[in-house]
Amino acid sequence: MGYLLKGTTLKGVLNVSSQHINLNDFMTSAEEEPTEEPAEEEAVAEAAEPSATNVALRVPDNIDFRLAIPDDGGDESVDVDENRLDIIFNNLLTNAVKYTKEGSITIGWQRATGRYDVEIYVEDTGCGLADDDAKMVFNRFYKKDKFQQGTGLGLSICKAVAIRLDGDIKVKSKLGEGTRFSVFLN
Repeated sequence: MGYLLKGTTLKGVLNVSSQHINLNDFMTSAEEEPTEEPAEEEAVAEAAEPSATNVALRVPDNIDFRLAIPDDGGDESVDVDENRLDIIFNNLLTNAVKYTKEGSITIGWQRATGRYDVEIYVEDTGCGLADDDAKMVFNRFYKKDKFQQGTGLGLSICKAVAIRLDGDIKVKSKLGEGTRFSVFLN
């Protein structure tokens, strides 16, 4: 199992305070791998911090985790609450791991066109979604598979947080090929 990302708690999900976040720094923190397991006291202390240090996702070795940053190395920043952004990506990465049995998971960003400045995304080569599921996926309590772990609230929380950050979230998916969730921000 490879170490993927640390998330955050859901406390105060909809309260937004603005921070200037460099996207490359935010993205590269997702690929850091610890050299050894933290001591039990350290793990307890980390779990108590209201930052990006609460939840560690485990990715099977047969899944390739990728980081995609623009070729020009871009130095784009967004003014959002980093903890809220962590909430979104913790949920998106949890789903990507849950529904990707082999292949890859990519987290990345690019400049957006139109209303928003940047698109930050999580893309996987998992089972994908049927068109009907993709239309429903942000609804509260909606679950593609009633027998799968979870409450069906994660993606609706992502949508609420993205909107609260004056952004948006979209899904593109093809059944049997994978899914891409994109968060659009200014």
